[in-house]
Amino acid sequence: MNLIRIGFDGQIRLGGILVFSTLGLVSLLLILVYLNTQKKAKSVNHSNSVLISLENLESTVRELESGMRGYIQSGYPEFLADYNSQRNSVSRSFYDIVIATADNPQQQQLLKTLKPMLDSRLLLLDQNRLLSEKKQKNNELIASLQVEGRQLMRKITASINLIKIEERNLLTERLNSYYRNSSTSLLIIILIVFLAALILGLVFILLQNEFKARKEHENRLYLQQLNLEEKILKLNSSNQALEQFAYVASHDLQEPLRKILSFSDLLIVKKEQFLDEETMQYIDRIVHSAGRMRNLIQDLLAYSKAIKQVEDFEKINPNELIESVKDDLESFIAEKKAAIVVSPLISISADPVQMQQLIQNLLSNAIKFSRENIPPVIEISGKLIPPGALETPPGEAVSPEMYQITFKDNGIGFDEKYLDRIFVIFQRLHGGDVYGGTGIGLAVCKRIAENHGGFISASSTVGEGTSFFVYLPV
Repeated sequence: MNLIRIGFDGQIRLGGILVFSTLGLVSLLLILVYLNTQKKAKSVNHSNSVLISLENLESTVRELESGMRGYIQSGYPEFLADYNSQRNSVSRSFYDIVIATADNPQQQQLLKTLKPMLDSRLLLLDQNRLLSEKKQKNNELIASLQVEGRQLMRKITASINLIKIEERNLLTERLNSYYRNSSTSLLIIILIVFLAALILGLVFILLQNEFKARKEHENRLYLQQLNLEEKILKLNSSNQALEQFAYVASHDLQEPLRKILSFSDLLIVKKEQFLDEETMQYIDRIVHSAGRMRNLIQDLLAYSKAIKQVEDFEKINPNELIESVKDDLESFIAEKKAAIVVSPLISISADPVQMQQLIQNLLSNAIKFSRENIPPVIEISGKLIPPGALETPPGEAVSPEMYQITFKDNGIGFDEKYLDRIFVIFQRLHGGDVYGGTGIGLAVCKRIAENHGGFISASSTVGEGTSFFVYLPV
């Protein structure tokens, strides 16, 4: 399920990347097209501006002539004032044109030819003004200068026209380039929009298919969850029936066992003098087997109780439970000459009945599996384990703060390759004729630890002893 979800998320991210990449590429191309169009339009406007400046220059020179002619003929100072103001603008207009056409060597060359003509024309106009201001006018000289001025003006007009023609040719070329660029830009924009729409459409279809697949997957998971919940309910019901059956069966089995043991004892007491040795051996085997059956039934009852989940815990003192267990095992401890060393343990939240069962099973095991002629020594201690210090399976949450209770003995130990086996019900590493027991005790301990949200583990060395570690959440 996680792999499928990761696949869906990855494809959605890929779709998002394609969408934003497409939008970014489209935006970039449109910006480039826009900038190129603006550049072409700017060059067209530039040529128009140069033509307007040339028109203004020619018009200004003609206005200078008109102003000077009016001043010479009438002598009115107003004509002279207009002439003086227009004269300065000629140089400014000319240099504006020079700057505007700085990127065109041919225009610069034509402007170099025009410049001395303009200077000469302005000089002739100034000479006309000076001659007209003399008391004795030389009308012939003035007329001669005016003729020369008109001839020069025709040359200026012709030179300006050459510049205009060159600029108009340039304008025509730039207009054609602008129109071609506009047509190309339009085609590019249409192509970009088409490709963008195509990519976005493909992405939309991809995402739609993925969302549809995800929806179908979620529906399948929902149905599976419903089926799983139904199976869990049936399993819980079956487990409850099985637990009830095991409990009732165990109770019912104890009654015939008690009768077998009672009648066997009566038979031995009352009829012992009439029984031969072989018959007594048979009766002893019956009593021994019935006793083993009784122990097995009692252990099954204990396991049946242990597998029940406990919801309401209470604050308990493990040291008090250990003392209670030591009292229950007093004769066994004395028989084996066992020494139990208990360090102070912190209070924990647990079910006292199940926790006492766990402690009793671990202590019984430690005493039972002792080495021959070596009194068992059991050390019980505890310590806090910080969060995350315990290894957890991949994908599971970091372990919370745990309290570790250690039961360490100096017994026979076991090979750690059988570590998983010792916590399985009915699994034994030693024969029942050597060490008694039913193989249920450690399975009960494992279940009790799990009921409390913890777990149990062990480490051991053959011939040196075993340590059992019970981990419980703080």
